[in-house]
Amino acid sequence: MMNLLLASLLVLQLAGTSTPAQGPREGAVIEGIVVRLDTGEPLRRAQLTLYQVIPPGSLAAARPIDSYTEPPRFPPIDPIMTEADGVFRFTKIPAGSYRLSVACNGYVSTSYGSDKGQTQGTIITIVGGQVIKDISLRLRPAATLSGHLRDSEGSPITGLSVSLLAASFYPNGLRAMEAVASSTTDDRGEYRLFWVSPGRYYLSAGISDSRYSLGNAVQEKQYPPFYYPGTFDIQRATMIDVLPGAEMGAMDIVMTRPKTYRIQGTIVDTGGGAPPEGVQIDLLPRSEGDVATIDYLNSGINNRNFTYASGAFEITNVLPGSYMMHASANRDFSAPLPADAVAAIRSPSDLFRVAFSSQSTAILPVEVSASDVSDLKMTLVAGVRVSLQIRLEGKELSSLPDYDKIRVRLQPRLNSWEGAVQQVSVNANGVGAIENAEIGEYRVVVEPMSPDFYIKEARIDDTDALNGFWKFSGTPTGVLNLVLADKPGSVEGTLTDVLSKPVAGVEVVLIPENHRHRFELYETVDTDDKGRFAFRGIAPGDYRVFSWEALEPNTWFDREVLAKYEPQGKLVHVTEASQQSVDIKIIPAPRD
Repeated sequence: MMNLLLASLLVLQLAGTSTPAQGPREGAVIEGIVVRLDTGEPLRRAQLTLYQVIPPGSLAAARPIDSYTEPPRFPPIDPIMTEADGVFRFTKIPAGSYRLSVACNGYVSTSYGSDKGQTQGTIITIVGGQVIKDISLRLRPAATLSGHLRDSEGSPITGLSVSLLAASFYPNGLRAMEAVASSTTDDRGEYRLFWVSPGRYYLSAGISDSRYSLGNAVQEKQYPPFYYPGTFDIQRATMIDVLPGAEMGAMDIVMTRPKTYRIQGTIVDTGGGAPPEGVQIDLLPRSEGDVATIDYLNSGINNRNFTYASGAFEITNVLPGSYMMHASANRDFSAPLPADAVAAIRSPSDLFRVAFSSQSTAILPVEVSASDVSDLKMTLVAGVRVSLQIRLEGKELSSLPDYDKIRVRLQPRLNSWEGAVQQVSVNANGVGAIENAEIGEYRVVVEPMSPDFYIKEARIDDTDALNGFWKFSGTPTGVLNLVLADKPGSVEGTLTDVLSKPVAGVEVVLIPENHRHRFELYETVDTDDKGRFAFRGIAPGDYRVFSWEALEPNTWFDREVLAKYEPQGKLVHVTEASQQSVDIKIIPAPRD
């Protein structure tokens, strides 16, 4: 027994000395310098942020199966600051793919690679122990705008907000005017907007700042939004070109009180009886295009401008223009729920939706020109249940992976508040219902979709609700029939620059050629380290493939912008189960 124990100890000792313990693999290093673009001067106290990203997979799917899945979270890396020499150095970086961004007071924040026009920046892929040197980040100086607000008598206007507005697009194609910089006029009516990124903007003023309702300042009567050089109509406003480092003074605005009007009318319910209670009215500018424009400084109705009592409403301080007026009232909770809606309840969430999302609505176009508008009558119509049937071409719907995660919604034509956009699910037989559908014009959207399937057809009452719009009057309707197919196409290729070299880590965009209003058909994907890209799950049709050195994200939804680049997009025809290959050139950024 003693000999066996000694032999065992000797084996353990020999094993320990023959295979030394392995320490952790050495981290990587990234170092470089931050300088001013025009002079090359090193910048002090520039903050560098390094964050890990998911590398673009080789021929990866363009969209996830479940859009509700959260992306993986990587351990944060502490930002660092440059000293007087502008030098920075990250150490002990784990292997992976990263983007590097930099910000400095008085300069335009940027990312590594964006000085070459790539707005997202270049992805840096590193391995353990690698040392990356000589990274140069060049920052453009930011601009400053200043001026005064005065009334028609030359007196300063105190406590009003002044903003620079930029037109931007969301991934769903919705166009919005977003404030990128704002200030408030002081006692001299003066404002100053600083550290502004170069670009094209609208200059707007006119929203009172509530901070001036206290103390010794007199609260100004609220002005409607006013745009430089002197108009209440943003369509007639002049866009301002802001250049790097510009000092744009004397941007003065003389604001005249506009002639405004009132809108009066009554609201009744189709069921008759007592006037509805708790009515809400939205008055929004009417958009004639497929893309709605939302001006967050001029949306909705201020409480001080709207009154409602016993079925009568009044809206004051309305500027001339074309509007859509939307009225809504919650359901009468003392009334029983519709029998067909109760029969379709399968979960607590269904019960909540049926019980609390029901409301009556009315929509009315209104023209305000040179006089008050009165004697309007809006009739509230209760939401209607729209039956839904989804089938998978040639197969049972239950054979589709994650079919229970599919959500169907009605997308309003104006992509705004008009109508219900609730999402509903279906059972294993593809049966479901959209409760409380409001009057309006819609088309059908299904999401999220597996890249192995696409929507082939959506029809209701002989109307194509997939490529066209279904006009819903609020009366009972037929069944909304959807057909899914499991033979989508794919598009893959390589992105190269003017020297025919592959371009890595840059966004490629797939845009439908004929149905530009179907924003769910737009796809984006980053190129991998060899410049390759791939789109999967593509519905049959014609598309164009683009990639830009410098274009603000989602700007391709702007038809005027896209029209400039149409010839440079590569046209590709996708059929069922086809695998298209297309190589494209990156569209160079405009040079100063």
